[in-house]
Amino acid sequence: MEFEGKIIQTNGNDLNKHKHTIMSFFAGIAWGDVRECEKVFYRAFHIPVVNNVAVEPWDNEIVAIDLLTPGELQLNTVRDTGDELVRTTHWRPNDAQRAALLFWLESN
Repeated sequence: MEFEGKIIQTNGNDLNKHKHTIMSFFAGIAWGDVRECEKVFYRAFHIPVVNNVAVEPWDNEIVAIDLLTPGELQLNTVRDTGDELVRTTHWRPNDAQRAALLFWLESN
């Protein structure tokens, strides 16, 4: 799927299939320019898996900015506010996700 100087004719199914690629094209950053804490977060939460193998982007591949940083609900699953751990969601991160969130917090 190429975007430069071309009109894309597609149907709704194609848009859903390529939503990540389209979003990355409009608001993204090259994978090679992404900070390590953001790469770890992306790998833990959003990396595509094909045939049980995680497919990491190429260095010049554009990744949507929204996929590189955690939201408040995700951060609140590991954020300690003193005597009590804040739980604003029923979701619990797995070990890799928890480690990614803590690494992101330490780096920011």
